[in-house]
Amino acid sequence: MFAGLVAASYWYVDIAIAVFLALFLIGGIIKGFAKSTKGFFAFVVIVCASALLMGVTQEAAMDSAVGTGIHDKISAAAGDWGVAFNSPVQRDADGTIYVLVNDSPVKLDTSEFGFKGTIAKFYAERFDVADGDTVSGSAVASATSVCVSAIMFLVFVAAFLIVFLVLRLVLKPVSDSPSKTVRVVDKTLGALLRLFIGLVVLWAIIAIVAAIGEKAGVVNEYISGSAIGGFFYENNPLTTVFTMIFGG
Repeated sequence: MFAGLVAASYWYVDIAIAVFLALFLIGGIIKGFAKSTKGFFAFVVIVCASALLMGVTQEAAMDSAVGTGIHDKISAAAGDWGVAFNSPVQRDADGTIYVLVNDSPVKLDTSEFGFKGTIAKFYAERFDVADGDTVSGSAVASATSVCVSAIMFLVFVAAFLIVFLVLRLVLKPVSDSPSKTVRVVDKTLGALLRLFIGLVVLWAIIAIVAAIGEKAGVVNEYISGSAIGGFFYENNPLTTVFTMIFGG
């Protein structure tokens, strides 16, 4: 019976998502496309679109010459981070974290490795570094992902700024047009644009929940278990970026 109640309550998530997207859609109809290409909302559009494209292109960018170059430089620097970061991680039955130093387990903490031990332990716990892997290996991957994501984001933002500048010049007379057809097209495009923004915001929220995983508890379960939420959960272009940065 309890399982049935939980399954039925998944519908609340779907309703919330539908209402959330509907508000963006209605806002676009009221505002129109031409007026949405300037001011603060245009900035939101550019940021959201850039974030979406950043997520879609993340894996390809990581495998590119830029991504591998950044990874190699950070990896080379990681060699100087010390024993706490560059020794294989090991956990005992209680979950206490050790690192193997000359094949002998040494507790990963401040008393053994000083401040570096504190940082390495925090990272190993927060990002759930697997036994046998090093903290530096995981940290290098995360740092590379952050750098590549930042570069791609800035590239897309610059490109969209140019596109929106052109759109403002072209669409300047549209909002004041006496033509009913032009106004209908403007409002239709505005609705689609705002709906797109709503989807990106929704994907960002779900990506954060997915990256946190089991630690998000019931929130993660309800979103992934609902019909609409589950679809966006499984088909989320931002999940790759958030998972690589925040861990899975």
